[in-house]
Amino acid sequence: MPDNKTREEILKRVLKSPEFVHARKHKQLLTFLVHESMQGRTPDEYSIAVDVFGKNADYNPNVDTNVRVNVFHLRKKLDKYYQKEGKNEPIRIEIPRGHYAVSFVKNDNQSRIRDKLLIPLVMILVVVLGFFIGDYFLDLKQENIKLNQNFIKAVQATKHPVWSVFNQSSLPNMIVLGEIYFFRKYDPDLQQFVLVRYNQVESDDELEKLKQQYPSLQFETVQENSPEYFAMNSVWPMVDIIPVCMVSNQNYYLQRSSAVTPRELKDNNIIYVGYYRSLGLLELMSQRLDYKFDFSRKQIVIQNGASVIKRYDPTASFKQTHVDYCIVKKLPGTNHNTILLISSFSASGSRGAAKYLTRPESLSELTELFEKKYELFPDYFELVFKVSGYERSDLDTKVIEYRKVERGAELW
Repeated sequence: MPDNKTREEILKRVLKSPEFVHARKHKQLLTFLVHESMQGRTPDEYSIAVDVFGKNADYNPNVDTNVRVNVFHLRKKLDKYYQKEGKNEPIRIEIPRGHYAVSFVKNDNQSRIRDKLLIPLVMILVVVLGFFIGDYFLDLKQENIKLNQNFIKAVQATKHPVWSVFNQSSLPNMIVLGEIYFFRKYDPDLQQFVLVRYNQVESDDELEKLKQQYPSLQFETVQENSPEYFAMNSVWPMVDIIPVCMVSNQNYYLQRSSAVTPRELKDNNIIYVGYYRSLGLLELMSQRLDYKFDFSRKQIVIQNGASVIKRYDPTASFKQTHVDYCIVKKLPGTNHNTILLISSFSASGSRGAAKYLTRPESLSELTELFEKKYELFPDYFELVFKVSGYERSDLDTKVIEYRKVERGAELW
């Protein structure tokens, strides 16, 4: 660990670089973080907001994401500096993800491995291990080949227009997972409140209606510090989406749908994955266009203006062989950001759609569909997938509806 004098010298060289010379906010932010480390202090989001950005004492990080956004950009500037002017620096400044305390680490570019390279490294080790130990690891070698192929496919997928905007944007990328809504009900036999899941109640507003319908029963919202519960259609698609995120040069952050703030919708690119009734603040945007969920009938509705022209019914039960539907929308946000929504009735719909959107061969098929209809692949669009499955797994996925969304569409 370098002494304070060395840290000050390292900081001065960084701040004189082209990456920082005109970036006043980021210079102030980096200087503050380095000086805090020199004093042995670990800054938090609140202290950064007040001391660096001049926020008031009532600053609320759940509403104002200014600190997180600027730290995100600061990390990118540091990465660029050490790739160019600072590539021969013996010691580099780093801000670990999820933290605000800076670290001073050895700058060994040849041995330094980024997160996105960890998977192929493990693949190589498995192959070498299988080669030397023999037939016992033959199955592992075959599985490694599949993983390597998936890694290559993920790299190819990031270049497709569906994903490329997330890799090129200057804004942070946030993955939002839809949650299952639980509430508390008083059990007179147990003489205490118990956690309850009821499919007809998916929000605080719907719980309030239930309380009005049954005034003699005792219902409460869950406490803020209660654990979160995610449906399979939020988690399973991440098996396909995470590799695409990992091979990009961007950072991705996770958030719960119920915790997303209006400011975060403005300051981030958003990828929502989950249950169609867990969209939270994104529901209004999702329901403004021609492809919609009919909450009361549990159907997908295809409209032309105000007229309903088609309805799609998923299988009542998702056990055994079934049919699910998934709506995918890529839409413009309010601050030059992009919002991608993947929502379905069950796990098979969103998983099938995620696979389709991360496989080069199916993305080529999607490109061909749009180019035949519009001559080019649109920046924004709506899709409906029909997914045949068995016991919540996906077996066959088809695009059954697709349309271009105009950039000036009224979404909010």
